[in-house]
Formats: sequence, structure tokens, C-alpha cells
Amino acid sequence: LLGCEVIVPNFHSLGDGSQDDDLLAKIFKMGALARSEVAQAKQAFLLRDVHVAEDLVRQDEEVNQLNREVFRRAVEIGTDADRREWAMTMMLVARALERIGDNAVDIGEQVAFVVTGLFREFEDASHPS
Repeated sequence: LLGCEVIVPNFHSLGDGSQDDDLLAKIFKMGALARSEVAQAKQAFLLRDVHVAEDLVRQDEEVNQLNREVFRRAVEIGTDADRREWAMTMMLVARALERIGDNAVDIGEQVAFVVTGLFREFEDASHPS
């Protein structure tokens, strides 16, 4: 996540006009949310708190929604080759951040298992009921 904070601003400063401020704002928000999810998963584990672990789903839903928005924006970015390449790169960054959120939820599921002795997948967009 720290690497994302260092690398993504460099995409913004390319100066060739290929960047899209709205798409970048979504990436930065995803990064902040993913960082928060990882911190919350760590806290849930340290405290053995099932409620904190279950709350990860709420944050992850927003990350999933932003990932879909980044994908849509990348597809609609236009016909300029440099701009499309940049947008596809941002789509890959968004997907990586989305997976970090999914992994935080997985840690939360493991916390719930450690505390209760029962394994269950938390309900979210990845695991609809």
C-alpha cells in the first residue's frame, strides 16, 4: 500500500495529458480504504473481536464499488492510445487494491473462526447469499 502511495502520484505527473483526475481520485480513495481494511483486520486479530472482523465487509463493499467505477471509466476513456494505456494500468492498480480488501475480509473470517470455532464466509459482493 505504501508503494501505491509512491508510484501512483508519478502516473499523475507524466505530463502527457493521459491522466484522468476523477480516475486518480478513485484510486487514491481505494488505497486509503484498503489501508484502513488492513489496519482493521489487524485490530480484529489482536483483539479477537468478531464484530470488528465482520465490519470489514462494510468497507470492502465500497472498495468493490470503486473498482467497478474505475473499470467503467477506463473502458470509456477515449481513443487516444497513451490515455487508454494509462487507464488500463490504473484498472490493474484498482484490481490489486480490491484484492487487498478481499484479503483483509479473509483475515476477518479467520478471526471469527479462531474466536468461535465455526468457519463461515462473510457475506459481501464476492460471496452473495
